Amino acid sequence: MICNRKYALVVFAVAALVSSVTLTANAENRRQLVTAKIDDNVVVALAGNTRPEARPVNDRGAVSREMKLNNMMLLLQRPPELEVQLTKFVNDLYDPKSANFHKWLSAEQFGEKFGPADSDVEAVTRWLESQGFTVNVKYANKMFIDFSGTAVQVETAFHTELRNYEVNGETFYANSRDPQVPAARDRLISVVREGLRPSR
Repeated sequence: MICNRKYALVVFAVAALVSSVTLTANAENRRQLVTAKIDDNVVVALAGNTRPEARPVNDRGAVSREMKLNNMMLLLQRPPELEVQLTKFVNDLYDPKSANFHKWLSAEQFGEKFGPADSDVEAVTRWLESQGFTVNVKYANKMFIDFSGTAVQVETAFHTELRNYEVNGETFYANSRDPQVPAARDRLISVVREGLRPSR
């Protein structure tokens, strides 16, 4: 429920794009997705990541360039073969006939078994820091990176614009067009979304 206050609505899809995976007997090598340097001059738009409310009829102007955005969340995508393994593991957790029945994992165990390679997490972390963002937390499951920055940093890094929109008498802010992210050939590995937040 939205109360009668000025709220900020930001929905970003943020990503790093990576080259193809080389499968080897070594699990860490198999799971490594970022195998090329991230080039900020080669970008790819993330289609479908602009709020439907972000229309000219609702536009009330750009946000302050120095507006702070705290605790944005970057979701990393695991390699396809691990996604298949994870699906099977989850099914096995609820199958009394499986050896993995009710064998729950800690966040750390989940990250080691099903998360992206450490090198991938570090590559994205370094890129965020190179754009001036503060990395707050790298989650133990290796799937999330919590980071903060300003509107101008978001606009520069993700090649979009943050603007104020009035919808049903409430004011929100959102990206005005689909974000663009660095490409290191061909593979999307991460998505970020930030929901309704009070405007400061």
